[in-house]
Order: sequence, then C-alpha cells, then structure tokens
Amino acid sequence: MNRKTVIRKMLVAALGLTILTGSAISFYRHRNYAEPVVAGPGVTKVLKLSHYFEGIKGSINDCNIYVLEGTEPGGTMMVMGGSHPEEPACRLAAWI
Repeated sequence: MNRKTVIRKMLVAALGLTILTGSAISFYRHRNYAEPVVAGPGVTKVLKLSHYFEGIKGSINDCNIYVLEGTEPGGTMMVMGGSHPEEPACRLAAWI
C-alpha cells in the first residue's frame, strides 16, 4: 500500500469519526432535554406515568402527568401530546 492511499484512508476515517461524534452529541442532548414546566393554578396534582405502568419507572419515558380536578363530578378527558414522552415539541403542543 502506498503512502497516498494510507493518508486518504486515515482522512476518511477521521471525517467519519468527526461526523459520528457530532451525531452522538446531538442525540444525547435531544434525549436529555429538560424544559422548565410551571404548573398552572388548575393543576391539582402531578403524577408520573409509572404510577399507571410500573415497567417504565426510572426510565426517560417516565414523564409527568398533570391532573386537573374540578369540584363537581363529571367526565374525564385525556390530552396527550405525541406518542413519545421524550419529544419536547409534542409535549409543548399539549401544554399550550
């Protein structure tokens, strides 16, 4: 193998590692994003999703559930923003 081939392979490998590292950092930040949430006056209690399904306790999918209870008996409604709790934009849509 000549010197130019070795240098070319090393440059391609370095470029690949740089792209991989950048992708890994971006993925880590996305999975660990913590947006501030201030519960409004109507929120009577805050539970974790693991309150209903213990299998996700302690995982990233163990998201908060905000309960709003009125003084009169009535129906129950669930508002869900997206199907994956770790997607901040979907949760924001439900909060708004």
